[in-house]
Amino acid sequence: MGVSVPKEEKIVKEISMDEVAKHTSEDDVWMVIGNEKTGGPKVYNLSNYVYNHPGGAEILFDLAGQDADAFFEETGHSTGARKDLEQFLVGNLKIDEKKINQRKIEASTSRGISLMPIITLIIAAVIGYFLTQNEKLS
Repeated sequence: MGVSVPKEEKIVKEISMDEVAKHTSEDDVWMVIGNEKTGGPKVYNLSNYVYNHPGGAEILFDLAGQDADAFFEETGHSTGARKDLEQFLVGNLKIDEKKINQRKIEASTSRGISLMPIITLIIAAVIGYFLTQNEKLS
């Protein structure tokens, strides 16, 4: 009988939010993306990707060192973008039970809010303001 050799398992590191927060320079961009629906919060090093990001590098710089999951989900990234993200994985976010519950609450409240109605309201207010100003000048 032969000896079976176990398949090599990739060891996934756990990274604290304090560690993620240290990576905020233009050449060192880490962020957290993920939630319970997507396999949990994960830490990504996007330093070599920022200038290839279709939405521009600036948004990644703004979110560096933070939990960017809500923004990532609200902007509706494609399945391809989610798959591409895998190559930048550093590890899982290390969080305790209290933080896990807090993230669940935040996810259930913030993910239900779309930015589109807010943007529409702001645009309508600006248009209304300019229309009333034009009437006063006439």
